[in-house]
Amino acid sequence: MTIRLPRVPTFEDPAVEKYLNGLVSDIQVEFQNIQQAVGGLSTGRRAAVANEQSAIPTTGVYALGDFVARAAPDVSVSAGLSAQTRFVHVGWTCVQDGSASASSFVAINLPVG
Repeated sequence: MTIRLPRVPTFEDPAVEKYLNGLVSDIQVEFQNIQQAVGGLSTGRRAAVANEQSAIPTTGVYALGDFVARAAPDVSVSAGLSAQTRFVHVGWTCVQDGSASASSFVAINLPVG
């Protein structure tokens, strides 16, 4: 009685070669995407930020110092001691390790000239 084993693909197999070439191509695309994201982050490009939120974080786990960008920064006005002050609300910084809550974040506001 002869036992026949299933055919094991080899690198010479055109289907395997096609699959591996496609896999290498996909990996190259992913590395290019990562390179663009890192380059964008290092130059301060907002489009590279992946953790934007429209409101103060209330879910998830954050570490002290983590920054969460505001999805749509806006100019606001607040009554200061001597005059109205304009500022841009750009996001929130975590001030307490652990699960997110409104009390674990501080708003980051930048003055507008």
